[in-house]
Amino acid sequence: MAFFARITKKSARAACVFALFALFGCGQNADEAGKIVVRLPGTLMQGLSTIPWSPQVPYLEGTLLEGLYGYDRNLNVVPKIAVKTEFTPDLKHWVFKLDSSKVWSNGDPVVAEDFVQAWLAFCSPEEATSPLWASFLMYVKNAEEYKAGVAKAEEVGVGAPDSFTVVVDLRKSKDIRPMLVLPSAMPLHRRSQEIYGKNWWKPQNFVGNGPYVPVSFQPDDKLIVEKNPNYVGECGTVDRFEIKAGGLMSQMQNYQSGALDVAHVNNLGDYRYVLKHPDLRRNVREQTELGYNGYQISRTVNPLLHDRRIREALELAIDRNRIADTVMGGRVVPTGWYGPPGDSMLAGLRVSEYNPDSARRLLVESGYSATRPEIYMFAPPSNDYRGWGPVAEALYAMWKEVGFNVVIQPYEEGILNLYAWGTGFYPGPEHERPGMTMYTGKMLWKDPTMMLRLADHTWLFHNFPYGLKARLKDLALQARQLKAEGHGRGSEDDWTVLDSIGDALGKLRERILANEPSQWMAEDIVEPDFLAQYARVRAEGRAATSMAARDSAWILARTTLFDAEDKLLKYSDLNAENLPFLRTLSELERAGEENAPELVRKVQQEALDQAWIVPLYSEKLIYVARPWLRGEVLNKFGGWLCVFNLQYVDVDAQAYFQQR
Repeated sequence: MAFFARITKKSARAACVFALFALFGCGQNADEAGKIVVRLPGTLMQGLSTIPWSPQVPYLEGTLLEGLYGYDRNLNVVPKIAVKTEFTPDLKHWVFKLDSSKVWSNGDPVVAEDFVQAWLAFCSPEEATSPLWASFLMYVKNAEEYKAGVAKAEEVGVGAPDSFTVVVDLRKSKDIRPMLVLPSAMPLHRRSQEIYGKNWWKPQNFVGNGPYVPVSFQPDDKLIVEKNPNYVGECGTVDRFEIKAGGLMSQMQNYQSGALDVAHVNNLGDYRYVLKHPDLRRNVREQTELGYNGYQISRTVNPLLHDRRIREALELAIDRNRIADTVMGGRVVPTGWYGPPGDSMLAGLRVSEYNPDSARRLLVESGYSATRPEIYMFAPPSNDYRGWGPVAEALYAMWKEVGFNVVIQPYEEGILNLYAWGTGFYPGPEHERPGMTMYTGKMLWKDPTMMLRLADHTWLFHNFPYGLKARLKDLALQARQLKAEGHGRGSEDDWTVLDSIGDALGKLRERILANEPSQWMAEDIVEPDFLAQYARVRAEGRAATSMAARDSAWILARTTLFDAEDKLLKYSDLNAENLPFLRTLSELERAGEENAPELVRKVQQEALDQAWIVPLYSEKLIYVARPWLRGEVLNKFGGWLCVFNLQYVDVDAQAYFQQR
């Protein structure tokens, strides 16, 4: 009898596993006890709103929300809710027909107005943190003007002529489809927003249209999502994902204890440990990011590093292989261009090879060896999880070897970001010191300009002639001081002063346009039209009846003229040497897949030669995963070290239940 009982129990368990496998294969849910739960590492998240540009991006695009377009398993941009897309030859007028079968998690249909209202909310002047630079809305007619407070919502170029048609009008030619995968392009459930306001995203209020919906969320801690039973589209066999944020240094421990089913190998210690551990090594998976890590000349205003010979000497002093092998322990791949070394699109570009003798010769030619001013390496702490601290120390040693007088200046992340990502236009000597910062260039999303991996920052922030850079700094400081004061003037004489500035800028723009051969660049010079914005604010301000309203309008008008002057100076003769590359950037922005690679190579080559931004290595996205996990898609664009588009994650149910 005992033998018979053991046979029966074993058969029953096998039958149960088989039944569960059959159920999941048909896309049905088992009871609560039989759900498939996958535990993933995540990133720190304050909320699930589509407004901020922050690490929740991977979960909003294609997991909790679905837009007109999205990614397939191979990171190609494909239609999702858009069943038909039409556009004019100049790429300025777009019409999207929606899939009428798509519904929200509460059963409501997804309609055109859900998109329009979400987009208007994103570019609203009330949303100070919404990043138009990370949105297709930066190209939409009057979107920037609306955000700046100089246009009305109804003037923004988005509309819904019927429930299943979305119309978009752009201010300049652009194929916006690659950007329609971003959170800023997602629709939002209108009634939830009306009822809950800015708390619409909290799990108890959340109505989504993606394959999963949040059921629990603790800021900077844990997000739990479960299958959306009303989702129309492809979805894998996972019933629930438990995404644990933070804990970068303890992921491997959590994986081994069973608290995580995926663990990213984020540091050299973990990498060495995994390679020596047979069970872990067997489950290692890896991909290469579509970006690079390196250093850049900091965004300060100092003449020393405007000498190209100094920048070239800095690069020639670097042994990339030594950094990749010795400092990073083989966890990265050395690269001399803005992307992984296996990127066929970039093959053939000239890169600077390690040559310390040439570096020393350039220093002598530049006169640096006689004066030896200090150059700062603005660096994170040595225990920085990315390895940037040790890399900065290695760079310091290599630069010292050829004769540079380098000082390592450690800063916490917030200050470092000012040197690496801010304009650098701050008062005082702190932001005038010559130096370098660690830097990372990601692709972020699949768009022609993003194929540069931020190498275009060479012309957007760095390679201005020194005199122009100093003038731009002065403008930025004036604008910042005006905003800090919080009051303007607004008298008739004050408006007359602004009119004089506006007239001068108008004449400057006429001269620039008269000599501009590129249609695309001319379009970029005019749009957004800051001078038209000024005229509108001026008319409204001078017509205001209260002094407070006139005062407020004067500040907005003066700020708009600051923006106009900053923009026009960059397209003027003061920046003549860079205008050819600005024209190429304008062309690339409008390029299609067929001609984008050639333009990317052209721009990247010049950026490499200028050496304001110097790549060192591309990261291997290394992780360990349970053998029953399959179909995961890694975010190779944004570098957030996480699995995203969770609808594609699948599980071998039989192996899963056997191991559980």
